[in-house]
Amino acid sequence: MKKIKNPKLIHDQKEILAVIDNNLHFLEKLESVVQQISESCEEIYEEGHYEIGSFVRHVIDFYRVFITYLTSNEEVLDYRVRNIVSADQVRTNKAIETNPGTGVHAIQEIKKEFERMKFNIPEDVLFQKVNVTAQGDEIITPTTVVSELFVLPDHLIHHFATMAVMAVIKGESNLDFGGADYNPTTKRENKY
Repeated sequence: MKKIKNPKLIHDQKEILAVIDNNLHFLEKLESVVQQISESCEEIYEEGHYEIGSFVRHVIDFYRVFITYLTSNEEVLDYRVRNIVSADQVRTNKAIETNPGTGVHAIQEIKKEFERMKFNIPEDVLFQKVNVTAQGDEIITPTTVVSELFVLPDHLIHHFATMAVMAVIKGESNLDFGGADYNPTTKRENKY
């Protein structure tokens, strides 16, 4: 295996702020699309399971787990806890999945937390629990806040691309998902 010589590590506060801003940028894109849906084609958001609303809720869940970890005394970051929800959370999740306005509000709340994070950048090293087998065997592995700040928008983009394809399949090609500036799978020219 070839080793990277002198890798550039992100420790500078200015660089970390840029990564936070990157998250805000993609959250704003998501908010814009959900707002467009709210104004013009709400039915594609809420038609049923695995519709655009469920992908929006899924992305929001990941951001919420990360924020909750940073603002609590939890020892381990575990994105799987998003699947263990209370009755109140089930109602909130259903509202996010079926009502674009609720989705927009949830995204705005996450953006506020990320704006606050700029003034109190959390500790860099943290620990994450992950499954390593289909049987549910798990390990705890070190990660960093910066790594997670890179993973979160990548996860959003992955689902954003899926939402764009779903919108086109449902006949809604006028939504502005931001185009290929972040993911070539969302280019529409001669692909669908």
